[in-house]
Parts: sequence; C-alpha cells; structure tokens
Amino acid sequence: MGSVVVIRERDKRRHPRRAFRADVRVRDSETGAEYSATAVDINPRGMALLSRTPLPDGCTIELTFPSPECGDLVTVTGEVVRSDARGRWQRVRSAVVFSAVEESVFTELCDHVYRVSDKTPLLMLLRSE
Repeated sequence: MGSVVVIRERDKRRHPRRAFRADVRVRDSETGAEYSATAVDINPRGMALLSRTPLPDGCTIELTFPSPECGDLVTVTGEVVRSDARGRWQRVRSAVVFSAVEESVFTELCDHVYRVSDKTPLLMLLRSE
C-alpha cells in the first residue's frame, strides 16, 4: 500500500504570514461600497482582515493600506476566499488572496515577510511563479 501524506490547512500556504496591524479601506469592486477593516497578518499573496462587515466569499475587493515597509498607501485587488464571524463582538475575519499587485508592492511585501532570513533566493523563486 502507498504512503499517505496529510496536509494541514497551514501547510498548504506557499508563503509564511507575518503579523501586520493596520487600518485598511475595503472597496467592493462590484457595488462600490466602502468599508473599514483592520489587517491582522499579511504575506506577499494575501491578507487576513477583521471587520464588522461580512465580506461574501468570492467577492472581488480593492484594499488600500499603508505599506508595511515605508508607510506609503498602496492599493491591491483581491478575492475573499473565506469569511467567518468570531469572538464576542462578532468581528468578521476574512481571508483575502491578492489577484493584482504592482511589482514594487509585491517586493515590499516580500521584504516585510522575509526580512529575518536571506530573502534573495525566495524573491527569485516568487517572481518566477
């Protein structure tokens, strides 16, 4: 009988997450509605948010937030892949996968996430995807 590999949710991520707290402006690309949220963590391909407004799975949104490296405002487009209410205040935690990120912003996010290690081979790998 062949080997079985069990993959946990956290093991499926391509990139590690790093804690990141910032105010985020969320704009629903379809309706134009704007919401406020708080970033919880980030990686070069996505972000976790807390908000009081449920974001439907599959929704395309624009996120505007300060760069974790220099503080300048950046805007990325992403898709909500999961939302669920948590905690006593029923804050909604949403997972967003970025679908459009300028190269300079992607580089800043890589710098932020991988700063503690030798990031050069990782950046080369990430850019080749």
